[in-house]
Amino acid sequence: MDNSMPADSWVSSEAGLRLEGRQLLSSNMVAGVGVGVFVILFFMAFCIILCLLGSRTKNPWLWCTMSAIIFGIIFAVLAASPKGAAPIKPATGYDQTIVPMS
Repeated sequence: MDNSMPADSWVSSEAGLRLEGRQLLSSNMVAGVGVGVFVILFFMAFCIILCLLGSRTKNPWLWCTMSAIIFGIIFAVLAASPKGAAPIKPATGYDQTIVPMS
């Protein structure tokens, strides 16, 4: 019995990942928080570990400075990036479908 799935059974869309009509990933959440918060917390933990490991070297200031710069760049990019979906722009122009009453 062949359990392999055809390649077209997976469908990716803006709403999430679908498999054979079932919604799989409909949320933009990771571990109960948003993706941006998760990335910040992940890199914060990474930079703290990098700083702690670097504190046992000849130049501990270099490792702590490097981890602070890495975290600062990632935080600045995430803080400056747009949040949420783009707002829908209202239609502009003259509507020619209106019939004047006379």
